[in-house]
Amino acid sequence: MLIRTILIYLVACGLLACENDETKTPTIQCAAGTILNGTGEACEANLGAGSVINDVGQVVIDPDVIAANERILADERDQARADGRSEGIASVTPLNCAEGTAINEAGDACEPTSDYRSAAVEEGRLAGVASVTPLRCAEGAGINEAGDACEPTAEYRAAAVEEGRLAGVASVIPLRCDEGASVNSTGNACEPNLSADVSIDDEDTIVPTSLFAAGICEGAGGNYSVETRVCDPAVASYSCFRGGFCGEAARLGLEIDQHHLGVLPEQVGCTDSQEGMESWSVGTELAFRSTASLNPGSPEWRSFALRLWLCR
Repeated sequence: MLIRTILIYLVACGLLACENDETKTPTIQCAAGTILNGTGEACEANLGAGSVINDVGQVVIDPDVIAANERILADERDQARADGRSEGIASVTPLNCAEGTAINEAGDACEPTSDYRSAAVEEGRLAGVASVTPLRCAEGAGINEAGDACEPTAEYRAAAVEEGRLAGVASVIPLRCDEGASVNSTGNACEPNLSADVSIDDEDTIVPTSLFAAGICEGAGGNYSVETRVCDPAVASYSCFRGGFCGEAARLGLEIDQHHLGVLPEQVGCTDSQEGMESWSVGTELAFRSTASLNPGSPEWRSFALRLWLCR
């Protein structure tokens, strides 16, 4: 009877307990390393950066992170090896022995060969011999007071001074102007004595003035051009034979009108294409041959020119 009463009590308590459980929400306690999930119904692993849950439900380091770290470590190791290799290569200096040297007995350095030393000694000997010059003073020089050099003698200096003086005198040329020239206004040069009939052109040549040439041309019936300095025969009756004859006669010193002197054939329109008694060159040749046997300025020469009546 007692046992039955106890059982009834226990059943009643159990039913009471169940009724309380259905009306009260249980409290969830999450251990270290876990946190309550978003729905609040369960605890889940509190994963840090680089952590994941594998296929069997274990929290592990992310394989991709491990692989990336391994690659970084591998690259750093390879770079360290390359740097170390480069430093090692740079620290090693090849043992290259140039001409005149050879590797020493220890094999760690180059040293001069015996042949190189012998050649160097001989080179020094020859240089020493060449550097010693006997003190020999040539003419005009004598040994100085210290006895270690030559110096010009007093006589040599006096002769040199005199030579320079004579050269200076000879270098001074007096200003002497020849016939047809005179000393210019500054007194440092000669200049031509120009008449009114001549002038100096752009080529520093003395030529007849345009006025003078025009007078000769127009006096012979020609037409003179100031621009070209030519007497046009197309509109003139200028005699090229007469011009050549009189010009040559004047050049040879015949006493005729001096306006014939210095006239050029191209100035009066005369060319070599003309022939016979119209040719300038024929007139020139005739005057030269006719006067070759006469004494310039003699009565015979003057009479010859007057008889021809060409050079008036």
